[in-house]
Formats: sequence, C-alpha cells, structure tokens
Amino acid sequence: MARAALVSPLLLLAGLALLGPPSLEGGLFAVALVVAACGFVARQRGVTRGALVVMVTLVVARLTFAGEGRELRATSGRLLDRVLPERDVALGASRLLLWAGVVDEPGLLEALRGGYARMRADQGWVPSPVLSTLVLGQTPEDYVTLELRPAAASEDLVVVFLHGSMGNVTLECWQVAHVARAAGLATLCPSTDLSGRWDRPNGRAILEGTLRDLRARGYRRVVLVGLSAGAIGLARLAPRLGPPSVTSRVRGGEGLELAGVVLISGAADVPRPRRVPTLVLQGARDRMTPPAPARRYAQALGARAQYVELPDAGHWLLLSHHRQLETHLGRWLRERADTSPR
Repeated sequence: MARAALVSPLLLLAGLALLGPPSLEGGLFAVALVVAACGFVARQRGVTRGALVVMVTLVVARLTFAGEGRELRATSGRLLDRVLPERDVALGASRLLLWAGVVDEPGLLEALRGGYARMRADQGWVPSPVLSTLVLGQTPEDYVTLELRPAAASEDLVVVFLHGSMGNVTLECWQVAHVARAAGLATLCPSTDLSGRWDRPNGRAILEGTLRDLRARGYRRVVLVGLSAGAIGLARLAPRLGPPSVTSRVRGGEGLELAGVVLISGAADVPRPRRVPTLVLQGARDRMTPPAPARRYAQALGARAQYVELPDAGHWLLLSHHRQLETHLGRWLRERADTSPR
C-alpha cells in the first residue's frame, strides 16, 4: 500500500518530465501529489494535508476561473471542461503519438507550445471541451460551443469553426477566432464527437442547431471553416446545405446565407462543390491529408476558389504557419465582411 502510494505519483511526475514541461498549474499539482504521497508513506500528516490543500486549491481555482477567458467563453459548458489544462494533455498526447510513429509532423511540439503561449497571453485560462467529449460525449441535445465575440462585432456575418478529430481543441478554435476577431467577426466553435465528422448524422444535427441559434440571434450570413477531418466533412456537407439550415439567399429574414467556405488541411472529392467563395489552405508536405484532393476541390470551383498551398507546411499549418494563416484567412474574411450591408 505504501509503495503504491509513493510509486504512482512518482511515475506521474516522471511522465510529465518526459512528455515536456507542464503548465504552471499542472506542474504544481503533480509536485503536490508527490509530496502528499511521500507524507503519507512517512506518516507525516501535516505534510500530506498541506499538499492536499494545494491540490484542492488548484482544482477549485480552475473550476472558478477557467470557465471563460477574457473574451472566449463556453456556452452550455460543463464543469469537466475546466479541470485539466488543455496544453498539458495536448503536448503529452502529441509526444506519445510522435514516439509511436502514429504522427509524423516535424516541429509539432514547438508549434503547440507557441500556440498555447499565444492563447494564454491573449485569453488567460480557458475551458476545453476535449475531456468532457471523451467522458460525456457531444449530442445534438447537449453539446458545448466555444464562442469569441469581440467588441463591436458584425451583427450580419459570423464565423462557425468545425473542428477535426480528437475533439474541439480550444487552441484551434482560438487561432481561427483570433483571425476573425481582427476582421470584426465573432466565431462559434461547436463540438461534435471525437471523429470530427460533421457530415455524419450527429455532426450535421449539431451544426443545424448552431445555425438555428445564429438565425434566432439575428445573423444573416455565415462563413463555415473546417479543419482536417472537419474540412473533409464540410466539403461533403456544403453541397447539401439547404433550407431550413442554410440557404443561398436570405428569404424573409428566416434564411441564413452561406457567405463562404474555408477548408484548412483537408478536402474531399465531391461531384458538385457548393459554388460559394471558397478559401483552401493546404500544406504541401501534409501526409495526413495530402494536397491532391484540396487541389481538385479548388479546381472544380474555378474562379470562386482561392487555393493557397504552403510549400514547407505539413498538416498542422494552422499553428506552425500561423502568420501565413493570419495573412491569407484574415484578408479573405475581410473581403467577406466588406460585402455586409451597412
């Protein structure tokens, strides 16, 4: 019993060290856990209690302050969304996937660290739906939406971001919302299951619910942005979007115009792509979703598509090439916003 109480937290601490430097709160929690275990083994009740107080305090602090960032918040959020620092989970899982050879993405860890540093500086503590997606799931009746609405945001045009596999990662949502904010647009990031397949019944129903909510709030136009599996699903789903979800024209204030589509690191071959302004951002070195389908998708749309292929980018260009993303996506979104009625 005593050995187990000591060995388990020591293994956790060693794992954190191997997986990469944790966040401040994650590191403090791990150290406090080890101290509590050592105090228990040594029968030092004061040490154990003190360490447990630190652990409880950290959990309470996250439950209290990680419900929303400075602008980014979770609607229909769950307490579970506030518990774990997403950065630690993402870095740890990514390093394991790299070690196992499941993911081959040079520079991924550095891109994640840089992205989380930027988000932390911009928003502070933020919620993350990833853990609750894994434990509780996301359904059309109960799903978490992340929303970033800047001051003086457009009341006509809004961005909806469709995440990829592994759930609604807050960092990915924030990176897109950060660009949209500069264009004066609010961004909503609904959550579906871990597959990130928005063209399946569960994902489509959640998207439909999000669009109904936007119509009720008075928006008239929407840009749909998909990432990876979310981009593939969006490419398949966009041609089928029609009344009562998204229409090509606003009719009696009841419709919601699809103002544009953005596909990042993924696309699908479809017979007739939705003929709306489309931006396709693709890494030439992407091995998870190679460029060929993205090129064909853009070619099928002709002049309506803007195709940008970054020659030295892999699958995670959203983070590794965030400056180029901000340039191309920001310019494209501003063009859509400039067509809004005044």
